[in-house]
Amino acid sequence: MNLLLDGGELPSADCVGQPLSQVLDTLASVLAEEGRVIVSVQVNDEPPEAECLAAPFDGESDAVVAVRSVGLKEHLIASLRESERLLPELALSVRELGSKFLRITDLDLREDFSECVSNLNDFFQFLAQLEASTPGPCANIPMGDATVASHNAAMRQLLEEVVSAFAAKDFVRMSDLMQYEVAPTLEAYAHIMPRMVSEIEAA
Repeated sequence: MNLLLDGGELPSADCVGQPLSQVLDTLASVLAEEGRVIVSVQVNDEPPEAECLAAPFDGESDAVVAVRSVGLKEHLIASLRESERLLPELALSVRELGSKFLRITDLDLREDFSECVSNLNDFFQFLAQLEASTPGPCANIPMGDATVASHNAAMRQLLEEVVSAFAAKDFVRMSDLMQYEVAPTLEAYAHIMPRMVSEIEAA
């Protein structure tokens, strides 16, 4: 395999025999020390599948593992701007799905619910990364009657409550949480994204 980082070839002799996922984790750690993050990985111009990530790194293979990285600040700003664009749509889908659960059986909506939870988890994981990377500037931004940091913790707890209500088939409780707590908070996050961008740009 040939290991490329941002178009340049990296020494890979020490990687031979290690799972590709481990090679990438090690590279991510090295880049983090330089203030950079991995934003894409492709093997022969295709996203790697789970089987490929688990396979040992083969120094004799002609496969090309292309890794692209960007500066952490650049990554966070781009992600915030994308979140600002997508959050209203996510909030609307959460609100509509919550309403549907009062009218349609859970089996009809199980796949939609799983996709919704996955999208929310992705957003909360980004918030966790943001909070860890910029512990001061973004975490202390006012959001309603609290700060962003306190809302981040509350939203993680809220998602657990939504999933628990779904498992218990308490669809009235789940619907209320999704329509009147999760969706409005997502909209509130969208409104403060420009402030977060400004704080990171100034940091």
